[in-house]
Amino acid sequence: MPTAATSSFEPSLNRLDPVFSPMFAKVLNVSLNAPTSGTTVYSRGTLVAEFSNTASVGIYAGYSSTATNGLQTPKGILQYTVTIDTNGNVALAGEFGQQQRGAPMYMPGMAVWRVGDLIGLDANALTVLNGAYVEGSSTGGLVQI
Repeated sequence: MPTAATSSFEPSLNRLDPVFSPMFAKVLNVSLNAPTSGTTVYSRGTLVAEFSNTASVGIYAGYSSTATNGLQTPKGILQYTVTIDTNGNVALAGEFGQQQRGAPMYMPGMAVWRVGDLIGLDANALTVLNGAYVEGSSTGGLVQI
């Protein structure tokens, strides 16, 4: 019989939840851009945006304020750390290794988040998502999105 734990489940390491007003945090499953080879990992809290070209509408990837293909307009925040394979399958991080076709994304609402938990948050994203700092600033504190 083992004397040490062989697996553990700690959702806070893999899942992002709002600090306040969780009732305003609505989740939508979205398809993430599949890599041409290997896998791509997106961390919980990553801001994501939707491609704007006709062939890729409905496909999301990491937000970038300098993009020109739709990824410059953030749409939401990833709830879990996920790994995407070349077929677009999503593996949620965690104990069970669950696979599915979509990744849970928080839609903008009135929930409050820790600034340090959001990957890619900048002035443009804050404006587009109608966000505001509740306390602190871009270097730390709380933001309502």
